[in-house]
Amino acid sequence: MEQVLAPARVGVALFCLIAFNVNPTRYAAPAHGLIVAYLGQSLALALLLRAKHGLRTELLVAVHLLDLAWAAVISLVTGAPNSPFFGLFVFAILAAAYRWGLRATLTTAVLAIAVLFGQVLLVTLGGPAGGRFLDRPVEFDLVITRCSYVLIGALLLGYMAETEKELRAESTAAARLIAKVRAETGMPGTLQEVSRDLLGLFDAERLLLVMYGTRTGRLFFWEAARGAPPADLSNRTAELDPAQRGMYLFRAPSDAWAAMRRRGDSSFRVMAVDGEGRSLRNPSCAWPDRFLESYSFRSLLAISLAFREDWEDRLFLLDPVPTGLREVRFLRTLVRQVGPAIYNVYLLSRLRARVGAIERARMARDLHDGVIQSLIGLEMQIAALRRETGGASPPLGARLAEVQQLVRQEVAGLRELLLRMKPLYLHPRRLPEYLVDLVDRFQRETGIAAHFVCPLDEVALRPRVGTELARIVQEALANVRKHSGARKVVVRFDAGDGQWKLTVDDDGQGFSFSGCLSLAELDARRLGPLVIKERVRSIGGDLSIDSAPGGGALLEITVPRVARG
Repeated sequence: MEQVLAPARVGVALFCLIAFNVNPTRYAAPAHGLIVAYLGQSLALALLLRAKHGLRTELLVAVHLLDLAWAAVISLVTGAPNSPFFGLFVFAILAAAYRWGLRATLTTAVLAIAVLFGQVLLVTLGGPAGGRFLDRPVEFDLVITRCSYVLIGALLLGYMAETEKELRAESTAAARLIAKVRAETGMPGTLQEVSRDLLGLFDAERLLLVMYGTRTGRLFFWEAARGAPPADLSNRTAELDPAQRGMYLFRAPSDAWAAMRRRGDSSFRVMAVDGEGRSLRNPSCAWPDRFLESYSFRSLLAISLAFREDWEDRLFLLDPVPTGLREVRFLRTLVRQVGPAIYNVYLLSRLRARVGAIERARMARDLHDGVIQSLIGLEMQIAALRRETGGASPPLGARLAEVQQLVRQEVAGLRELLLRMKPLYLHPRRLPEYLVDLVDRFQRETGIAAHFVCPLDEVALRPRVGTELARIVQEALANVRKHSGARKVVVRFDAGDGQWKLTVDDDGQGFSFSGCLSLAELDARRLGPLVIKERVRSIGGDLSIDSAPGGGALLEITVPRVARG
């Protein structure tokens, strides 16, 4: 901006000098020297800006006050209130509008009017000392007209400059946010980068994003909070119980609103805008008690999102600075521009996951129809060879038995691999039925006595929790077959004390430690099955392992029936 204003100032000073030379006898003696000095200062400032490419805020204020001072002095010695060089004040007002906005423009206009009336007082009350600056009597109608021009012009220019700055800031912020939306980082990486920028833009402490699928009934939650250095960001994602939907997706006054806690009161002052950005009169909000208990905040910005009919989403910014209708409109503009790009990343990640699942299913079919069938055929040939050799060569028969057992183990291992590769789209209510089939298949393929116990009449799990528990049982049974040497295993699924409980109990060799260790203790001592621990953590559960070397092991997984919000 200063690179534009500097040559404009030189042009204004140059035209002032030309206008003075048209009729130099009309003005007081110091006028010519002052205009030349003003032109010299303008040229020096232009050269300085060309070399430095900008000025600090303090210097900008000094330059602006200097422009006002030149306008006051030059207009005083060239006719005071009747001066034709009143345009110097107009230049100062234009500079204030494009430097800072409406408030600075109006302040400059008020100062210009004050200078103008000060000159009127000087020349009317100052006697001969003031009259020497006049070439004709004070024209009060001209003074009043100029003051009205200054005020109206400052208001319009300031408003247009303020609006243009806001639009430029919004488009810049939206472009920067859209640039952070990259498909290769996936949804978690994209949400983390966008959350960091939103928290910084609004100087907020915490961001909450809640997404509810109306068709699937699944409720997803994303939380990001600023760390000790503001650049640090801690985030958490979870799938919540659908019963918590009302805690976040409660009735709101509109799709874009803000709330501020009143001083000395626990109530909130609510502000909202309609679809066209107009302020709503007397909006109200039905705050859920649980939301207010879970999150302590002084102010809040909230935006409801609507990308597709089958999703209902809401974004919260807690403790933004400042909080008002301007910030509500700004946040809604950003979300409307960035939201579709994030949704496209979500669709792309789902497409990639589906393509990966299809590819894994194809590989599983190829392995089943190729490698596994070949290994089964090889095992049958070894069994036939053992029968043909009979008791002729006991060492050879024992070696063939070892090879046959090895092939059988490889077949079982490949089948377990295929089971893990197969996409698992499990309805939560079908978890007991799926575990019955899984345990029965394990018993048939390994010869280990396996039983599944579930005394529950109905199971109402969150979809992701049910899928992860099924995968945990798969992994636990695979470990029993490979490492425990057990002859019996019992899988039990039950509920109690507000928790789902899954146990896997075998009579094998157990782990290398003795006693019962929690998940934190297992992590600290780097013990326990890594895959199972990661899956338990991903659903917000807890794990304990009770082991006795040579006396078997008991795995107990507990998951809260209501997700930790």
